[in-house]
Amino acid sequence: MRAATLRPILKLRAAPLAKRYGGRLVLQGENRVVQHGYTGVDKLPVLPELGVVDRWSDNEGSEYLHSNYNSRIRKHYDSPGRPVNVTERTPLLRRLAMDLAQLEGCRVAGVLTYTTYAELLARAGVTGSMLTSLPTKMHSLDLAPGVRVYNACLQTLANFGKLDKMWAVRRMMRADGVQPDIYTYNAVMTLYLKRKEWDMVAETLKALLACGLSPIDITYDKVLAAANGPADARKYVKDMKHRNIALKPTHYVSMLAACMREPDPKQAVIEAERLIAEAEAESLGPTTQQYDALLAVYRETGQYEGMDRLLWERVDAKVPLSSHSYALYLSACAIRVQEKDDIYVQNAEKCFKKAITGSSHGFGPVYTQMLRVYTAARDVSKAEHLDTTLKGSLKHIRTSASFQLPLLRLYRDIGDTGKAQRVTASLKSRWRTLKYTDAQMESMLKQSPRNPTRTSSGGLKPIHSDSLATSLTSAHVVLS
Repeated sequence: MRAATLRPILKLRAAPLAKRYGGRLVLQGENRVVQHGYTGVDKLPVLPELGVVDRWSDNEGSEYLHSNYNSRIRKHYDSPGRPVNVTERTPLLRRLAMDLAQLEGCRVAGVLTYTTYAELLARAGVTGSMLTSLPTKMHSLDLAPGVRVYNACLQTLANFGKLDKMWAVRRMMRADGVQPDIYTYNAVMTLYLKRKEWDMVAETLKALLACGLSPIDITYDKVLAAANGPADARKYVKDMKHRNIALKPTHYVSMLAACMREPDPKQAVIEAERLIAEAEAESLGPTTQQYDALLAVYRETGQYEGMDRLLWERVDAKVPLSSHSYALYLSACAIRVQEKDDIYVQNAEKCFKKAITGSSHGFGPVYTQMLRVYTAARDVSKAEHLDTTLKGSLKHIRTSASFQLPLLRLYRDIGDTGKAQRVTASLKSRWRTLKYTDAQMESMLKQSPRNPTRTSSGGLKPIHSDSLATSLTSAHVVLS
């Protein structure tokens, strides 16, 4: 039946069907989707001939969520795989929740639909109850959350270093008897990388091998990044070749990160530059991420001349740079200014101007590092001018703790009590909306960052005597 012929029928049956099927009736003809009574999405995905909406399957509900998420991301980004901008996250999540509610109203939301919903929330960077309460919600609907739902929760929490919440999710996994897979262990490795517990990444690799799991290319991204220097990293590369896992550009990024744990700074730079040459010889680079990793090696080893040369050579060659490239260079400038090398204030201003020309998206770290340069120089007027320029779409940078804390430190250092109290009040007001306790707020204020110094390669104290990786292989969820 043609779509034009169906429209009179839709008008006659709209009220009862719209009420019955959650406010929407969908029929398809001539490769077009006909809608009635529903405006919750901009465009419905092209689906097979389905008839009325109650004939949708759980799989098609999953496709529906995925298609609409990607279509909205493409409005703001070139690729749907890119991270979501903080200013777009709230409306995006609101619409995504509306989509799920419609599918629930149509009784087509099953395990696969909720799994897709969890993974989309994870991709959007959600770490709160909207994501972590999904397993409980699925239980209330007599649906069994699988390992993909738990992995989505664990990976996102690991990305943000939410240790306590990861343990809560792990306990739910154990209670459900859900067995961990390779992606579960990858999430645990991400947490240890976040906490700079390099040895625990290697221990997690041993744990997953003991369970009979085989590491994949993403696993080696994490293992190589945690290696104890380039020599140790090359041992893992041999293991990859033994397992027929091909090297990828990201593996070179991870090996470059391992160079920062080479005790000899000169040797670290030599190894890093050699890796860039190897990547180019293998047609696996150099990529923007690899150059960023090399900049980080220069910064950590104090080779600032190398940073200068690499950054400005790329600028002169009109090679596109990421905001991370500029932020790395500015952070090094802040170190040099703190070490009384004032010429780097001018270098930083030149870099900052180049960074923000033509775009303001994703440059929060650039503004923050430029502020750190001014706080290192104790230049109050320029720091305050930078603060006042952050308006409109950039307001979220100005109100962020990462931007306000250096400003607070500057006011404390120059003895301006009034302005320090005003910044403190602003930070506390924001933290209260995030439900931080008074003790947590006072602790963060006391630890407000001083100007950056060269970082050490040492890790934090161990998380627990019984590590998260070990707990995954406990008797409750051990793999057969």
